[in-house]
Amino acid sequence: MAMAVYQHHLLIFLYVTLLIPTNSHNITVILDAFPDYSVYNSYLSKTKVCHEINSHKTVTCLVLSNSAMSSLVADQSLTGIKNALRHLILLGYFDQQNLHNLTRGTTLTTTLYHTTGNASGNLGFVNITNLRGGRVGFASTQLFVCW
Repeated sequence: MAMAVYQHHLLIFLYVTLLIPTNSHNITVILDAFPDYSVYNSYLSKTKVCHEINSHKTVTCLVLSNSAMSSLVADQSLTGIKNALRHLILLGYFDQQNLHNLTRGTTLTTTLYHTTGNASGNLGFVNITNLRGGRVGFASTQLFVCW
C-alpha cells in the first residue's frame, strides 16, 4: 500500500541543506508556504517526525501531495504513519543533478526510519533509480512494506 504512494504520487522534493546549526531550520515552517502539502505537514507535527528532521543537518524530504497523504494515512495507526513518514526522509542531499547522474543509474540510500533501530534487513533504505527521460524512481528495498 505504501509503495503505491511512493511510485505514483511523489510530487515534490524539498531540499533542506544548511551550513548553519541544525536547530536553525524548521521543516513545518518551510512547508507552511505550500498549501498542497498541508496534510503531509500536519502529520509531520502530529507524529513529531518534524523534530527528527530538524535535528539533521542535511536531508531530502520526499513530500507527498494532500491526496497522496490522504491515501497513505487511510486505515493506518499514528505509529504506522510515523514510520511511513520516516521512510520518506532521505539522509543526504539529492538534487536534480545528483539524481540524474547516479553511478550505474541507481543507488541505495538511508532513510530516517533506519535511525530508529527498528528497521530489519534493508527496510531503512530506499533504492533510487534514474529512469531516464527526466524521471527518477524511488522504491522501498522491501517488496511489501507494512507499518
